Amino acid sequence: MGQGASDSIAGRGSVGLYHIAWEVATLAELDEMRGQLEARDAVGGARDHGTNLSIYARDPDGLGFEVMW
Repeated sequence: MGQGASDSIAGRGSVGLYHIAWEVATLAELDEMRGQLEARDAVGGARDHGTNLSIYARDPDGLGFEVMW
């Protein structure tokens, strides 16, 4: 996380941005993003939603984001 930053409580204890998602066009792109995020120890989880696959991660300030296919 960024210096002095803490996890965001947006969506759980305050109003604010909970997370943002980016869509990739192919499974190969999703796999490449997973590798890049794992190399930065940023991956928080993954999920098969049935209609899409998602990787969840945190930016350096602790804000959550999703990369989905």
